[in-house]
Amino acid sequence: MDTLTPFATPYDSNIIMLDTIYNNTIQTSGQLHSYDFTVPQDGNYEISVPTGTGMSGSLYHSSNPTIAFATKNNMSSTNKLSAYLSRNEVYTLKLTSTTIGVYSFMIAVSTDDSTVTALSLTTSATANIAYVGGYAYYKFTPTETATYFIELSGNILPFGTILDSDNNILVYEDNLEYKKDVTIAQTLTSGQTYYIKIGSKARQTGTASVYIKKVKVTTSGTNSVSFSGKLGTTSSKKVGISIYDQVGTLVNVGQVNTASGGTFSYSLTLPLSDKGYQYVINQADSRIPVCGTFGSEAIINKIEATVAENIPPAATVSSTFSRNNLAANATFGADFTIKNNDSTNSQEIFVDFILYNSSGEIVRSCGMGYVYAPNQQQVQHTEMQLPSNVNGHTLKIFIWQGSSVYNSSHIPLSTSYSVTTSGISTLIISKRRFG
Repeated sequence: MDTLTPFATPYDSNIIMLDTIYNNTIQTSGQLHSYDFTVPQDGNYEISVPTGTGMSGSLYHSSNPTIAFATKNNMSSTNKLSAYLSRNEVYTLKLTSTTIGVYSFMIAVSTDDSTVTALSLTTSATANIAYVGGYAYYKFTPTETATYFIELSGNILPFGTILDSDNNILVYEDNLEYKKDVTIAQTLTSGQTYYIKIGSKARQTGTASVYIKKVKVTTSGTNSVSFSGKLGTTSSKKVGISIYDQVGTLVNVGQVNTASGGTFSYSLTLPLSDKGYQYVINQADSRIPVCGTFGSEAIINKIEATVAENIPPAATVSSTFSRNNLAANATFGADFTIKNNDSTNSQEIFVDFILYNSSGEIVRSCGMGYVYAPNQQQVQHTEMQLPSNVNGHTLKIFIWQGSSVYNSSHIPLSTSYSVTTSGISTLIISKRRFG
């Protein structure tokens, strides 16, 4: 380590302290000075050069002392080298200049987040873990108070933390199962800036994709529930929505299409007094579903959704119905000729019949899933015995990826159907209200 003379005393010449100005001299053009240091806590740090001409700086981690993970040219008191650093890790700062003369530098906790990369809703980003024990660090400012889902995917087995502007941890997803895909979910307030710290559970270097989705649940009165959100950016994408009670029993399934810009909305009626609910939502161009809760009661049995291995193409579906409407005590059956249009991957596809009464409650359901080989086509037959009273009833038919609504990625693969005593229709609207 180079010999340093700090402007502050007392000091230990073998340790670089935070918030202490050190000076040294470039004695020959291009001379390189190296300084080792650690930081007391994880955080965003800045290195300034109050005096000196043409100073360039670079930061290295002890695990890779030849490749810099952060650099800055023409450093000064305002043009600083910034990086997110981890406690108990050893770093090396290298400073050089082609101009001979005295220079000074200081390492401090950064209070300026202008150099922190900002994430945007439904815009992909790539987190780079440059060294073992390192982190990628971002900021995000929501424009609406809602629940936000930060999806992390990669072979580095990512984990992540959301912090507020005072560096308090709001939520920590530790990825104890060592999965390639994890989601950090948290209700965030409009106009507030939050910080996202991403690391590797396996202590690997590499990258992870980062993607943010949004869902807002609004309840009013004794039974009014409305969903709105944004999972992607494209209109006319099919969105699957499943709602379960606090013990994990299915209470509602819906399918809508996204509107302009990729937004969606869905409304229904559910009893809200002393109730807790959980939801799973996904759409046709997304592998990872979002899972959340609402209501006053705690969830007892959490529903686990499936992450798709790949984004499946829409299935080709043709249908033949045994009758054209609902009738008391009748059997309503359907044959669906379904083709898996994925030429590479097998996938399980299920057909689900769900019968709602006039109050929007599920009174009967049935269905089954089959595994389709790449490009395979086969017929699925499903039928339901109808009750003695079907006045005001609606039979909804869904064709989704998975084996059932309890074991699914919740990706819709086809248009859904609605059957009443008046006839059969397809659901292609962006909003549907039950009850």
